[in-house]
Amino acid sequence: TRRAKHLSSLPFFIAQRRMKTSANKTSWVRLASIALTVSILGIAVALAETAKPQSGAAQTAQLKPATAPAVAGAHGSIKSFRLRGPRASFELDGIAPGPDGAVWFTQTGYRKDPPDAIGRMTSGGRYSSWPLLRRRAAPGRITAGRDGALWFTETNAHAIGRITTRGRITEFPLDGLEPTDITSGTDGAVWFTADSCIGRATASGEVTTWR
Repeated sequence: TRRAKHLSSLPFFIAQRRMKTSANKTSWVRLASIALTVSILGIAVALAETAKPQSGAAQTAQLKPATAPAVAGAHGSIKSFRLRGPRASFELDGIAPGPDGAVWFTQTGYRKDPPDAIGRMTSGGRYSSWPLLRRRAAPGRITAGRDGALWFTETNAHAIGRITTRGRITEFPLDGLEPTDITSGTDGAVWFTADSCIGRATASGEVTTWR
């Protein structure tokens, strides 16, 4: 700003000196015009510098890192277990806690992979797996039933599956329907979705659907 003020006053100083030494009126007018133009340019430069936005502060604020990193769980710890064996690369779609204190999950393979299965893992990392009755049943969701067993959907097999904590598997066919989700009901049965239906299955094998 000081530099701009200095530039704006310099042309007038030059013009005054030239006015004293020159008697030519035309030269005086020309010099005054030049001085006025330079003065206006100097003022414009000063105003431009004053109005220039402070983009540095905005960039610093945008790049400021988070002060509180996210943590996982109440104590900030995660323990993972890598599956081993022939189904190590299978897709895991559903998981649920079992009545035996372990977690149970569905395992879906592809093409020439071993048959689809239901897996079990303890909190200590002990892993077990039971193959399903149909090779590509495509098991999806799984839930713990009130009867002490685990129930799961089999999309490609068009059935609801049931497995005990000892690994005994039973299937309940759905007459072509493709089940997707399942949950335990307050009436002791399991309830599921299949296509555009709501279904219900009991441990005795009674299956009812509402279309």
